Amino acid sequence: MHQEIREILSELDRQVPLLNTKQLQKKFENVPLEVFGGIQVDRPPEFSNLMNWLPKMPSADVQISWTGNADHALLKQSISFIRLSVGKYHELVCKPMSESNVLDFGCGWGRLIRLLYKYVPIENIYGVDPWDRSLAICHSCNLHGNLYLSDYIPRTLPTPTNLKFDFIQAFSVFTHLSEKVTKIAIETLKNHLSDEGILVLTIRPKEYWTFVLNQSPNFSSDKINQLLDEHDRNGFAFCPHDREKIEGEVTYGDTSISLEYIKSNFNGLEIAGVEWSETDVLQMIVFLRKRRF
Repeated sequence: MHQEIREILSELDRQVPLLNTKQLQKKFENVPLEVFGGIQVDRPPEFSNLMNWLPKMPSADVQISWTGNADHALLKQSISFIRLSVGKYHELVCKPMSESNVLDFGCGWGRLIRLLYKYVPIENIYGVDPWDRSLAICHSCNLHGNLYLSDYIPRTLPTPTNLKFDFIQAFSVFTHLSEKVTKIAIETLKNHLSDEGILVLTIRPKEYWTFVLNQSPNFSSDKINQLLDEHDRNGFAFCPHDREKIEGEVTYGDTSISLEYIKSNFNGLEIAGVEWSETDVLQMIVFLRKRRF
């Protein structure tokens, strides 16, 4: 770590007990994102006040079971998504992110929320997840923010009534939902999006199924060909996991979605941008906003 960055962190560490959350967030703006994420993984003892405030990381086993990766390798993927998302938000929305209401839809154990602290005061950060264990891990790691348990089929959100969000992120959520739940979730999120807000989500392209065929013994070539055909015909392909049915169907599995499907089926929304990261080549990042005309 460069000496000048270490000095910034040392000064911030001295100030942590004296600052409110908005003042703290302003101080975080001066810490490079890679450093801000890295100290949460490495937890250097010389910055004890800062480490007491920042959330702990869950175990490597938990990280891997949720995301397939852990610690610095996972951090690299997370930073790439946050940097692209925040950059696009500032490009599209004439409102500072520090003054915006932010929702992490499907927050898991909070891998992305902890990086958002650099940009947003914690009282403006909300997270929802349908699995109570996810939220239990968030609380055990001292993750700050407004956290709520949502429904697996989210026709409403458990967030405060009439609260609109300027920025909603759904990382690796719509890569797993059935078509029915996808349409319901999109409609719900649209209803909670402010008029000028941005919804950013990730989707898997058609090539995901070829990757699965080469990597997983659980998929036969016949099954993969069926999913490729579904994607070509409908722009949407879904392979359910072996899970309990909800309202008569398995709602969670593996999903691919085309951009054309989004244009035709995400009513009232339009694509405002598309990004892609070399750290996660099998997910496309799609930015949506309410349709203007």
